Amino acid sequence: MPKRILYLYGFSPRIHNHLQRLARIVAHQTEQGHGVAIALLHDGVVGAVPSDRLPAALKELLKLGAKFYVLGEDLDARGLGEFQLRDELERIDYDSLIDLIVQCDTLCSWM
Repeated sequence: MPKRILYLYGFSPRIHNHLQRLARIVAHQTEQGHGVAIALLHDGVVGAVPSDRLPAALKELLKLGAKFYVLGEDLDARGLGEFQLRDELERIDYDSLIDLIVQCDTLCSWM
């Protein structure tokens, strides 16, 4: 039975390679028909901007069909709030994050 899986990702993709490992896991999960979403939080939001220089692993995850959310408050806290996000990345607030958590079947934290 397909699940809705939400990853909370908090590492900077510009420093750590955790996103590459997550891409391998998500590839397997999407092959099995699961719906995967990734919420970029904390330093994870750094990889979302600028939109013309996304990390390769993030681009790979987008190709796999993972839905991406970026916490706006964390963008603002890092001085990145003025950057335009790519269309595939949705800026959300804390209330929307809670809604995503409640709606998912499985929650995984990568912090």
